Amino acid sequence: MDSKKDFKTKYSKIEGLIAAAFSPLDNMGRLNVDIIPEYYDFLRNNNVKGVFINGTSGEAFSLTSAERNKIVDAWVDARNNAGDGSNTFKLIVQVGGTGIEDEKRLADHIKNKPIDGFSSMAPIFFKPTDRFELIKHIQQLALIAPNLPYYYYHVPQISGVDFPMLNFLDTIQESDYEIPNFAGIKFSLPNFYDYMSCQVKYGERYDMPFCSDQILICALTLGAQGSIGSTYNYSAPLSNEVIRLFQEGHVIKARNLEEKLNQLSKFLHETKAYFAIAKRLLKRKNIDLGIVRSPLMNLSMLQANEKEIMQSVDKYIEKIDVKNLLCK
Repeated sequence: MDSKKDFKTKYSKIEGLIAAAFSPLDNMGRLNVDIIPEYYDFLRNNNVKGVFINGTSGEAFSLTSAERNKIVDAWVDARNNAGDGSNTFKLIVQVGGTGIEDEKRLADHIKNKPIDGFSSMAPIFFKPTDRFELIKHIQQLALIAPNLPYYYYHVPQISGVDFPMLNFLDTIQESDYEIPNFAGIKFSLPNFYDYMSCQVKYGERYDMPFCSDQILICALTLGAQGSIGSTYNYSAPLSNEVIRLFQEGHVIKARNLEEKLNQLSKFLHETKAYFAIAKRLLKRKNIDLGIVRSPLMNLSMLQANEKEIMQSVDKYIEKIDVKNLLCK
């Protein structure tokens, strides 16, 4: 049997919304994994289908390897204690780091864990000069946990590494560059030309969750089945409604609704404290994830006081009429 065809039947594709989990810290910036069981229940109750752990939204590169491992273990325990499995709530772990040895250790930690996949972005300091170097780097990580599906995290906005993913997928078909447990691409760059080409040629073989959450509807038209994003922490009902409308053929209504999420996201980013505000929105739901670590900005570091900032957020939410579509 063809190994790639066999792999396709072994692992299911990501469907629905996966929250890019925020870092669980306290108000002094120290790790606080005790909040994760409540965080788990909150997302689960808002029809989120899983979490992407220790990614960009999780401030992975502001955490130590030991902290990242503790976060993974806490999410695994939370799912186990809830009596759920991968068919109910997926756990996907990002193991990319600034050095290959740290990355290997992070991958080694999860290789026997009951998780549903792992991922890494391209090195962000010494960068591969072409896709061949990138794939050789990825091979070293993916093969540490050969029984888990591996996703390449394509996020050149952060990593600074941007090669066409169609060429990347073509190359891993070659024997020297094969990755037996390669499951697909976490596609965080909104390059729809490249995304469409990848879906047309490899969409039946590989999974390609689209991860620019504010324009998910565009990816749905090109074959996306799942999405990973930070906004699903606080606005999953809105995006689930976008998906429902699209699936029922109400494309214009879906587009107009998602534009509201686009507006809200833009408004929050313009404050220069997006992650801090997102965490504050969750704190209102009794999910206290603390502050963010430097160099990210906390609300106390902005010119306006915290109360004024959150009042402006509330007014904007009322203005675009999405209050009832945010997480409960």
